Amino acid sequence: MKKAISLVLFGSFASFSQAEVGIPEQLEQCHKVKADAERLKCFDQIGKTKAEEKAEKTDSAEPESAGQWLVTSDKSPIDDSENVHVFLLAENQISSRFDRAITPSLSIICREKKTELFIDWGTYLGLDSTQVLTRIDSQQAINRSWQISTDSKATFYSGQSIAYIKYLMKSKKMFVKITPYGENPVQATFALEGLSNAIQPLRKSCKW
Repeated sequence: MKKAISLVLFGSFASFSQAEVGIPEQLEQCHKVKADAERLKCFDQIGKTKAEEKAEKTDSAEPESAGQWLVTSDKSPIDDSENVHVFLLAENQISSRFDRAITPSLSIICREKKTELFIDWGTYLGLDSTQVLTRIDSQQAINRSWQISTDSKATFYSGQSIAYIKYLMKSKKMFVKITPYGENPVQATFALEGLSNAIQPLRKSCKW
């Protein structure tokens, strides 16, 4: 599969609150930060409340649920690192060519210590890239180009993958809409609850 393509002023971003600046606007601010470390820190603060920041510093005695996320792992034949695959099936099926019912899946992988996010649609999408509309929770919908996999059935997020995943970790629902090549638009909804817990093995393997 094709590798995902890497996705002012940082200044006082930490002082932003969700009430003052919406998530899409905060994302736009972070995209403008030039230094990699500062940009990741900026993305990590998106939508975070003071209560959430305090909770992050407190160890919880109760294990958290992984929701509907599934996790698999294996040893890389290239560098012996642990490859981790965290994935989730959509809440709905889509109808592809020949009226086949397909359940899209949202995947996050750590492969040879590189993190990527993609959606497998199970149907022909075209070549190179395509427009994908996403909406996280009740935030503004965003339409942007995602890279198409070499088998033409999956779309890879073409931005700062780790920053985007951290954004999803704080969210509950992801709505996605795409138009497969020569077909009508299809859409899928993913229940994101539990990602923060399920993704721990992947974060450990990819060291972030």
